[in-house]
Amino acid sequence: MHYYQIISGQLYRQKDEKHKTPRFCPFEHEAFDIIVREHASELMHAGGDKTCAEIDRMYYGITKKEAAFLLDHCITCAKTPSAKTAAPLEAIDVKELCERLQIDLIDFRHLGQIFKWCLHVRDHFSKFSAAYPMVPKESENVALHLGGFIGLFGIPGILQCDHGTEFKGACDRLV
Repeated sequence: MHYYQIISGQLYRQKDEKHKTPRFCPFEHEAFDIIVREHASELMHAGGDKTCAEIDRMYYGITKKEAAFLLDHCITCAKTPSAKTAAPLEAIDVKELCERLQIDLIDFRHLGQIFKWCLHVRDHFSKFSAAYPMVPKESENVALHLGGFIGLFGIPGILQCDHGTEFKGACDRLV
């Protein structure tokens, strides 16, 4: 069985179960430029895993070890704060209904419909969600729908939101 083929004068590894397209087999001296181009230009410094996956998808013969070595020495990535330094997540412990409500707006403007926004309200304890379609995302409109939810289920102990302007004003007076 032939594992390689010539396409436009260049050597390619034939497709297999994992790789659905032929992969280019570069010369050893081309590996550095390929890794740098894929990581910096094509993937915009997306990280080692994505870069290695993309190189494996398109090229044959460039090892993860070679890519990892170059990526460890990327000055741009070294200057960017790593997600690994973020504090660990802590579980939110709630013991009753309406102890904590989470609210947010979902943007539907791209659909071109009458309702441009959707208020999403979720009880953290029961995982119950309610969605309210809205035309403008003004504070008064948010307060009106949130007031209806609170009227049905009770006053929340904590109202969690992203502190956007649509949650200030009328919503501050609501709870």
